Amino acid sequence: MFSWEMNNITKTISVYRQKTEGPGSVLVMIPKKIVKSSVRRNEIRRKTKEIFRKGKSSSLGYHFLVKFKSNCDPEKDLFNEYLKNA
Repeated sequence: MFSWEMNNITKTISVYRQKTEGPGSVLVMIPKKIVKSSVRRNEIRRKTKEIFRKGKSSSLGYHFLVKFKSNCDPEKDLFNEYLKNA
């Protein structure tokens, strides 16, 4: 985690980014302590991955780790704005 740069998108969402040689990827971390329901965790995970998939052209060459600190929906506008500036 030392070579990752961290950006706080909101108070509840942090994004870590690391440069890579090949195609990028996205990991989503939602602690069970924060979101108890596995159905809800998977829903948030799917929504987050879909946002990154749609903005993939600007995120090539990076690995992303998205960390949720509370039970919330990923805001599409904030993620899209982050990907444009990434």
